[in-house]
Amino acid sequence: MRLADVAPGKRLVELEFTLPVQRLELKALIAVLTDPAHGLAEPLRAAARQLDFASVQGYLKGFIDLVFEADGRLYLVDYKSNHLGSRPEDYHRAALDASMAKEHYYLQALIYCVALKRYFRARGVAFGQRFAGVRYLYLRGIGRAITAFGPRAPVTPCWKRWIGCLAVETLLRGTACLNRQRLATV
Repeated sequence: MRLADVAPGKRLVELEFTLPVQRLELKALIAVLTDPAHGLAEPLRAAARQLDFASVQGYLKGFIDLVFEADGRLYLVDYKSNHLGSRPEDYHRAALDASMAKEHYYLQALIYCVALKRYFRARGVAFGQRFAGVRYLYLRGIGRAITAFGPRAPVTPCWKRWIGCLAVETLLRGTACLNRQRLATV
């Protein structure tokens, strides 16, 4: 798949969102992010254990670089300009995973997924059934690898299980619900 082949009508570029946050407690967020059942790989769970901030209340506002549809599936893309090095191997999977953990991009991806779920739900689209995942494109690595979503591209999926998004959405509402059975019905 090549982004250049995605028709303009199948793209949402720089999608702005605002999410109300009743109260987000660090301890509850860490519990969700470090639970293996929510789909984060161990290096990301380890990074989540290091999160440190005061509780959040109010609004989260942001812009999602790109959302596109291909073959009936929805993809979220975030571009990163991080300089990981000058060699092609500096943009291989292990380096990308380390960058994802260090910068806490997995949390950004989950917040973006909550925003997209709400955006598509308001338009009557079953987002969870059509969502194909998050891809981070490390722009400085693109010239050193294939520029598609192929195995050597500077792309990394962030998380694989929808339950992580549902858990974070529940926490943003101020509900400390960590029960997976209840989350599956949200």
